[in-house]
Amino acid sequence: MNKHLRNYNLLIVVFVIITIIMSRLDAGLLYSSVYQRDTEDNYVSLPPGSYWGNLHSNDYFYFANPIDTICGIISSAQSRFLFGGEMSQEDLHLRQPPRFNVPPILSYIRANRLRASARPMISSRNGRYMTRVWLRGNQGIIAYQYELGTEPPPLYGNVDDLINPMRIHTPCWGAIFVDGQAEVYGQVFGSLTLGSSGDMWLVDDIYYTGARRADGDFDERGMSHCLGLISEADIIIKNNWYNGRENGFSLYSPQSIDHHSITITAALGALNGSLKFQHTNADWEAYQGPSPDERGIIHLKGMLFQYRAAPLYNENHNGTGYHRINWQYDNRFNNSLPPFFDLLSNGYIGGNIKYLNIRYNVIVLDHTECTGMRVWPGIEIQFQSFYDILVEEKLEINGTEDEPVRFTRSERFLQRLPASVTVDYGISPKVTVYNAIFEEGINVNFNADSIRIDNCNFYGEVTLRGRYIEVKNSTFSEGITLNGWGNFTFDHNLVEGGLIIDGNPRSARITNNTIVNPDGDGVFLDSYRSAELNSNIIAYCERGIVKDNWHDVELLYNNVFGNLDGDYIDCEPGEGSISLNPRFIDANQGDYQLSWNSPCIDAGDPDLPHDPDGSRADIGAFYRDRGLTVPQDDVELPETCSITASPNPFNSSCTISFRVEQMNKFQIVIYDLSGREVFSDRVFASSSDATYTIKGSQLGGAGIYFVRLMTGIRQQTIKLIYLP
Repeated sequence: MNKHLRNYNLLIVVFVIITIIMSRLDAGLLYSSVYQRDTEDNYVSLPPGSYWGNLHSNDYFYFANPIDTICGIISSAQSRFLFGGEMSQEDLHLRQPPRFNVPPILSYIRANRLRASARPMISSRNGRYMTRVWLRGNQGIIAYQYELGTEPPPLYGNVDDLINPMRIHTPCWGAIFVDGQAEVYGQVFGSLTLGSSGDMWLVDDIYYTGARRADGDFDERGMSHCLGLISEADIIIKNNWYNGRENGFSLYSPQSIDHHSITITAALGALNGSLKFQHTNADWEAYQGPSPDERGIIHLKGMLFQYRAAPLYNENHNGTGYHRINWQYDNRFNNSLPPFFDLLSNGYIGGNIKYLNIRYNVIVLDHTECTGMRVWPGIEIQFQSFYDILVEEKLEINGTEDEPVRFTRSERFLQRLPASVTVDYGISPKVTVYNAIFEEGINVNFNADSIRIDNCNFYGEVTLRGRYIEVKNSTFSEGITLNGWGNFTFDHNLVEGGLIIDGNPRSARITNNTIVNPDGDGVFLDSYRSAELNSNIIAYCERGIVKDNWHDVELLYNNVFGNLDGDYIDCEPGEGSISLNPRFIDANQGDYQLSWNSPCIDAGDPDLPHDPDGSRADIGAFYRDRGLTVPQDDVELPETCSITASPNPFNSSCTISFRVEQMNKFQIVIYDLSGREVFSDRVFASSSDATYTIKGSQLGGAGIYFVRLMTGIRQQTIKLIYLP
């Protein structure tokens, strides 16, 4: 996704009414829901009105007038609000506390996907023609053109009088793109996104079939129509008689909606510009309107996304523009945006949401509850402070090896209470989590009918409770508790902490895991009806396997070794079990792969599936590939030799630094979690301190790797975490 984005250190908002402002120095993007006070100020000024939706700004919000109400979350990347006159925060009538120091936001700058998918693509013939798109409800769409500089046809004239009108059937889920400027108006039927490479002009109301034209209000539960308007330049409210030209709101009665104000039901995106109004009565403009020149109210039911801000009301001429704002967020956009409206890359979530379909990076700004949640590959969900996400029915996390899903925590909140991802309270909830990383400061608590986890990394506490639990190929840095009443399968996992079996499961099969826990028990069997531990390494714990239950446990081909207060508590080694040094490559650095001479190689249960290299199953989570060639000695480098990596974790490259006793030739080898060599190189250290740069492109995708420095018979290994 990043190749489509500008290289700013920014994030974005999905579920909100937003605006973006960028300074002329390209210092960063600014999001809010309205506009900047003027082009010289570096903040956003909100005019009087009601704001029914979330607001975000990368810069300061400035308040000079009382606000009727702000019902959603208001957030800023800055540390405070700015106020004018005698204004204070009490004059804002906030329903929720403001959020400050929120990460800034990132956006697309071109509607490339919309361009590629548009049917039709309409040419402006090198900018000579203006294209009008007349949305005619269930009668379809008429697109027609007139030459710029000539008198335009009437907006609602006879179609037969138009020159070469293009009749477009209303697409059920489609896109139209104008390569040039476009004028848009009318009644929306179906789901559509309309884009333009030039300015997009709003020449009259744009409203859904079934919506109230006067203010754009509609029942979201019964509304099936959806519109996106995307301009790669500005979106401009045209100064004509339909939109309140020359004091239309005062000259005509409030009921005469054809002559003042403007209603917009749509998601708006001005990728390189703003939502603005024509003829601001600035001194440099040829057009100068009456005094005052107030045109009415802007009714927006939808969403607004802007690259930079522009005023919607000026103080000149005793008032110019739209004197009041009525913003209402379309909550349907929480679940589904208009077609091809993927200009947003990050959003924020908080409060009660029916269903979260997370296709873009999000920031958790508050406690969040939802019925279901689906997360797509490559997504990052960042928690601000100790909030939690509670899913009641269904959680789907669909990362891939190349694009894992990441749950992260803002560094400035790591020392506070942990954040959490919880599944609970629903009717037969289901959890599937594939290729996900839950970083430090985030706990996981899943209580579901079925839980499936594969190839995940958990750096916080994990508790799983359910009828059916299957966990494999995953890493748990703070231990894990399996609790429930059905069948558990725990296979090929690394646990740096304890594994607890509780809740009286019908069966618990613990197979091919490596469990290390210097601060407690390796495996604690508390409550179960049937349990089997097969081909596991349980080493360097306070106690190895502890049975605290009257049911027998079947122990087969395990290696239980080096546990301070005993390897087996109230149980006995079973068939094929050993108690020998597993010979990890470097346990001190978290490398629990097997050295070439480990007694665990080919010592697992012969009835288990063979390892990928075709040999008998090894004991533990990581098999030893017979094709690996490494020095046949485990002698460590002297204490005067060391190897470090910075940054670690890294997302593009990291520097390997090593201190040695003398100048020498070295080999650097990188292995993945399965023990396969993915990269090697020979280096020469010309001094006692040397460095070597590792690039993420040299590895096989996101994950945990082990970097080994070797010289002669000496070697040392460190763990490396790659998070692209």
